[in-house]
Amino acid sequence: MNGMSGQRQSSFWRGFLLVLIPIVLLGAGLVLFFMGPLSQTTAHPYQVERFSGPVELYSSQTKTWEKVLFKTYHDVVFHRGDRIRTGKGADIDLKIPGLVNLRIKPESELEVTTKQNDSTLGLKLVRGSILGMTRDEFKDLELAVETSRLRASFRKALFLVEGSEKAWSSVGVLEGSAEVRPFGSEEPLAVKELESIMFTENERELPMPKRLTYQEWRALNEVRDLVFATKKEIEEQYDMRKDAGTLFRHVIDEGTFFTPNSGYANRKFYKDELGTVTLRIDYDVYPQNSFSGLYLKTRDLDLSKFKRLSFQLKSDPARPAPAVIRIEVKENLTTVRGFAVKPITNEWRLYSFDFMAQKATPVSEIVFVIENTRVGAFNTKGAVYLKDISIEPIASNGDAE
Repeated sequence: MNGMSGQRQSSFWRGFLLVLIPIVLLGAGLVLFFMGPLSQTTAHPYQVERFSGPVELYSSQTKTWEKVLFKTYHDVVFHRGDRIRTGKGADIDLKIPGLVNLRIKPESELEVTTKQNDSTLGLKLVRGSILGMTRDEFKDLELAVETSRLRASFRKALFLVEGSEKAWSSVGVLEGSAEVRPFGSEEPLAVKELESIMFTENERELPMPKRLTYQEWRALNEVRDLVFATKKEIEEQYDMRKDAGTLFRHVIDEGTFFTPNSGYANRKFYKDELGTVTLRIDYDVYPQNSFSGLYLKTRDLDLSKFKRLSFQLKSDPARPAPAVIRIEVKENLTTVRGFAVKPITNEWRLYSFDFMAQKATPVSEIVFVIENTRVGAFNTKGAVYLKDISIEPIASNGDAE
């Protein structure tokens, strides 16, 4: 009897499992069927910085186009297959905070092509042009922009990609570099800083990167509009400025300047590995006769009460050093002292300039000027670092020399 009962129980469970397993497999299959397409798309939280004119967004999920309105002026989530298109005279600035900033130019269309869990952020430029800037945190990722004729990869760069639906495509790089692979070619081409490359239909020979023309430089220079600072970053810069040297006790304002449409400069205070506040000045005087630099607006500064201006300076080791930087010490529009900073190397070097003012010499501004005609033919784009920017007071009668 016990044997017969055990056989009946065994048969029951075998039958039960034979029915249950197909149901479980069917259920799992249905889940994979319905969830599969969604799992293959990755959501990308972009932020709309600004837009103008008619801009539309296409959803690959709803298969519809929607106009960008002011109420859309917030985070926008893009999935693979979603698109953006701009009308005549329209553009839109997008960013993934800390990673990439983009400007989609007028009469352009862009498709999101990123795959799930992919370290490459993929975009397809259907037509038109896109300006882009990859941020410092992008180092472990890659931005790939595909056109009808090529695939361009960027890690840290300022760039412009343009193209038509079939006939031509081009890539320009203002800073950093790009790896460009034309379709039909196995070998990628390296497009370096201040270079561009174009591919057209029916080319017999593979084109090579060439130096930017002035017109190309101007078109690319627009990408610098995407450089911005948050309120927190501005406050941090102000606080660090106080520790950059004794000169800043007299500085009430500072900033950069450059010739319109033909120059560029940017500055940033940061703390090095030892905690020393350092000022970095980036410059671009690539076009002929251009200049740029840093200005320091001062208050209660009389050269007759100070011996000298001193600071440490070096150039960016990754770029050519400028041959000379000019310093102008001004009262309103009149230059009361002028100095030349040279030679400049990629190692820290102390520079000191005596004022030798025998009578009251008020100063309202100190300017560091970088000129195309003086930096050297191949040194027109780079960066310099300054620290311990100080002025030494003349000892009073009661003080020891």
